[in-house]
Amino acid sequence: MEKVIDDDYALISSLDEINKLKKNCYILYNNEYAGFFINNNIKKLRKEYINYNDSVLEGINIMFKKNINYLPVLKNGKVLGVLKYESIMED
Repeated sequence: MEKVIDDDYALISSLDEINKLKKNCYILYNNEYAGFFINNNIKKLRKEYINYNDSVLEGINIMFKKNINYLPVLKNGKVLGVLKYESIMED
């Protein structure tokens, strides 16, 4: 079973709803992480992530290499949270 959740872990029920959102959406297949859309861009499924025990520097490195500002944080294939570039760089 496939599910789509937004940044607030709310379940999204349709493609129309994804198109209306201005949030990231995370794809789960059998409750395991399968990828994410940035700012509801359903044409490009991203697969990047970091594990919960990886360093923030590793996450920043992935963000720079892949030119993204968000990175899901996983533990055993489950989304625990999101590492956001803007949150890291805040004063």
